[in-house]
Amino acid sequence: MRWPAGVRARRRTEPGARPEYGVGTAVTALVVSLTVSMSFLLWLWAETARRPEPAAAHQPLVQELLPSEGTLVDATTGSPLRRGQVTLLSGNRQSATVQRDGGFRLELAAPTLLRVTAPGYAPRVLAVAPGQDPTIGLVARDAGSLTLRFGGDAMLGRRFYEATASAPAWLAPGSDVRDHEAPLRQIAPLLGDADLTVVNLETSLVDKPYFADSRPHTFNQEKDLVFASDPDTALALKASGVDVVDLGNNHVYDALASGLKSTIASVDAAGLAHFGAGMTLEEAWRPAYVEAHGQRVAFIGCTTITGEQYQDAYVVRPGQGGAASCEPGLLATAVGRAKAQADVVVVMMHGGVEYQNTQDDKIRSLSKVAADAGATVVVNGHPHVIGGITETDGVPVAETMGNLMFDQNLWSTLHSYLLRVDLENGSPVRTSIDPFAISDYAPVPTTGLLADSSARVASGLLFGPMLLDVGGASTLVSAHPPAEPLTGAAGTVASIPPGWWLTPGQREVTPGQDLLYGTGSFEKMDTSPDTEPPVPALWGIGKYTRLTNAAACSGSRGLQLVRKGGSDFDVIATPLHRVPVTPGDHVTLTVDVRKATESAQLEMRWYADLL
Repeated sequence: MRWPAGVRARRRTEPGARPEYGVGTAVTALVVSLTVSMSFLLWLWAETARRPEPAAAHQPLVQELLPSEGTLVDATTGSPLRRGQVTLLSGNRQSATVQRDGGFRLELAAPTLLRVTAPGYAPRVLAVAPGQDPTIGLVARDAGSLTLRFGGDAMLGRRFYEATASAPAWLAPGSDVRDHEAPLRQIAPLLGDADLTVVNLETSLVDKPYFADSRPHTFNQEKDLVFASDPDTALALKASGVDVVDLGNNHVYDALASGLKSTIASVDAAGLAHFGAGMTLEEAWRPAYVEAHGQRVAFIGCTTITGEQYQDAYVVRPGQGGAASCEPGLLATAVGRAKAQADVVVVMMHGGVEYQNTQDDKIRSLSKVAADAGATVVVNGHPHVIGGITETDGVPVAETMGNLMFDQNLWSTLHSYLLRVDLENGSPVRTSIDPFAISDYAPVPTTGLLADSSARVASGLLFGPMLLDVGGASTLVSAHPPAEPLTGAAGTVASIPPGWWLTPGQREVTPGQDLLYGTGSFEKMDTSPDTEPPVPALWGIGKYTRLTNAAACSGSRGLQLVRKGGSDFDVIATPLHRVPVTPGDHVTLTVDVRKATESAQLEMRWYADLL
C-alpha cells in the first residue's frame, strides 16, 4: 500500500483475543540482502561484479533459540485454561505444562508443529514460529462436539514420478505405501487432529499410473489432460489421517470405467469412506455416512465440470459411470434426505474457473441451494487456488480450497490452507484454517508472512460477519467494526498489520498485495527441516548464492550473491515459478540491498507465459 498522510483503517478482532492473522493488504515487495550486483525479474536472476567472495558466505546458518510464551484459552469465552499440555512434534520434542494462568513457555530454533491438549477440550495441532507468543483457543469437548478437517485437491501421479531441478522424484514404478506417505509427512499431524478429515481425491487410482509419452488406451483419449495415481495413494492418505475422500470431480473418470472401478475398490480396501461418484446415478449421489464421536455425518459431492462435450464424459449418465453432475434439484433432494438421517451434512462441490480465487455464479448459487436444503458445511474446489471463507445463514462456505498435494508448477497454487470446523450439537461454533505451502508438490505447514498470505485470502477475500481462527488467534470479521486513524509518510510503502483493512473510498491510497507471499524476507517460515545448503521457502538458488545470517538486512537471514573474482558465471536466485500479473496492474518492487558495487543494476523482466 502506498501511504498518503492520514489513512483510516478498520480492525477486525475478537474482544479479548489477540489477532495473529487477518484480512488486509500488503505491498508487492521483495527484500534481498546481497553483496554483489543482481538483476530482478519476476524470476530473480543475478549477474555479479568481479570481486572476491567474502568470508561471510562460508559461515554456517545459525538458528537462534528463541522463547515462545503462549497462552491457552477457552475459544468461546477467552478464559485461560488452567490445565493442559503443549508438545513439540519435531526437533527435541520438548513439552510444557500449562500454568494456572494459562501460560506456557517453549524454546524454539525454527518453526514447528505443536500439539495442544487440555482436559475437556478438543485437541489442536498448529504451527508456531520462534519468538511468536500465540494465544491458542481450544473448543470445549462434550458428547455433542465434533471436529471436521478439510483439505483441497490431492493426487500422487504424473510429475511425482519425475525429478525436479531441486529434488529427486518422490515416486518410481514399484514404490510402496511408505513412499506414497512421504509427501504427506509434514502435514500428517494436522490431518490427524480432527474426528474426521476429508479431501478431494482428484485422480483415478490404477496400476501403472505413470506414462511419459503416449497415452495408454485405457485412458480417456479425447480429454486434453489426464493422469492417475497408484492404488497405494489411498493407503497413504489413510495412514496420514484422512478418513473420507470426495470423488466428485473431473479427473475421477480419466481412466474410464475400469479406472473408476479400480478407484472405488482401492479406497474401499484402504478403509476410506467415499462419495460423489459411482457406476450409476444412484451410486454417484449416494451420501457417505460416517460415525464419529457419537454422531452421524453425511457427505455429498458433485461437479459442474462435466465433460459432456466428449463421448466419455466425466459425469455419470445412462450406461456410464462417473462423478455426480451438480444440478439444483438433485442436490436439494440429496441434502434434504441426508439431513433426515444424519446429525451433520457436508456438501463438497467441484467447479468454477481454474486459477481464479473467487467462485463463479453457478457454484455460489448451488452453495446457497445446499445451505437452504440443510447443509451444515459447504466446501468447494477445482480452481487449484485458495479462496475466501464466508457464511450463508450460519453455514460456513469455503469457496475454493486450493491444492493439498498436487504436481502443479504455477506460483498461485503454492500457498494453501487446511480448513477446520468445530461443531456443537450439529452447528458450527468455530471455523479455523492452518496455512501451508506446497514445496516440490508436497504440503508443508507455514508461519509468519507466508502463513499470513494464506490467512488474508481466507478471511479477507469475501466480506461478511465471520469468526476465523488461524493457528489459535482469532479475527472477527464483523459488519460494522470501528475505524481508527493510521498515519504514514506520504509516498512511502507500508504493510497493513494483520487484522486490519482499509476503509473504502480513500482514493489517495493505493492498495496492493504481496505477490511473493512474504517469501522475499528469506526468513524460515515453514516447518520442514533446513536442507544443506539451506534454501528459502519457495525459492531456488544457484551455486554462487548463500543464505546467511550475515547477509540479513532485517530479521535473521538474507541472501548473499557471491562468486570468486574473475568469474563470469551467472549467480541465480529465483522464485520457484514466475509470478503472474495482469496487464494494466501497477507493480511496486522494493528491495533492501547492502554492499552492492557501484555498477549494480536492478532489472524487471516480463514474460508472455508462466512457464
